[in-house]
Amino acid sequence: MQHIWWVFLLISILELGIIIWLWLKNKNDTNLSDNENIVRLMKIYRHDWLNHIQVILGYVSMKKCEKIKEYIDRVYETVKQESDISNFKDKDLAAFLYLLPVHYPKLDIQLEVEENINETMKMANGKWILSYLKAFIDLLAFSQENQDQIYPLYLTITHNTHDIMVTIEYEGDVSSVIFKINQLGERLTEEKGYFSIDLHTINELIMDIHFPSNELTIRGSQHL
Repeated sequence: MQHIWWVFLLISILELGIIIWLWLKNKNDTNLSDNENIVRLMKIYRHDWLNHIQVILGYVSMKKCEKIKEYIDRVYETVKQESDISNFKDKDLAAFLYLLPVHYPKLDIQLEVEENINETMKMANGKWILSYLKAFIDLLAFSQENQDQIYPLYLTITHNTHDIMVTIEYEGDVSSVIFKINQLGERLTEEKGYFSIDLHTINELIMDIHFPSNELTIRGSQHL
């Protein structure tokens, strides 16, 4: 059991190293901000893995073998998702997803990427997807910039034969940015994307964002 655990740890570290290397390879130089982001990301990963190890050791001390297996299965799914992200054609999009906890420390972002998404991603112009993902999340982060509370944000990326589909669920006051969110959605619609927003209350919203594959190859050259 311990051997399996350390294999998972090694795989995750290797995946992290690969995505950082590929991200930096696509840049002309490495500035201080890049280095700081890498260090912060490594700290987050170290903290997460230390927590995983402590949980496993706790189950070991209580001889709860079934709990150990369940927990390792959950960690395995996380590692597998990170592996899928590292295989994205657009490495800037992959790096952005990896760096979410670094760039948005006041948002508790829970990321879920559907399995077998890479074939659809190969057709995608990640720059288009990345520009809108970043713009929407930037607005949500700005909405709670001066607040102490950390708000949950659930980011789900799925696909079908023709679309990359993103769902953003956010629990926090968006009154200061709702107008700009709708403006951004209108712009995406003009670019032949799809945007809908379900505002349950001023403190809870769900956004559905689709990037059609017939547009993915021609959009994204312009940043928002």
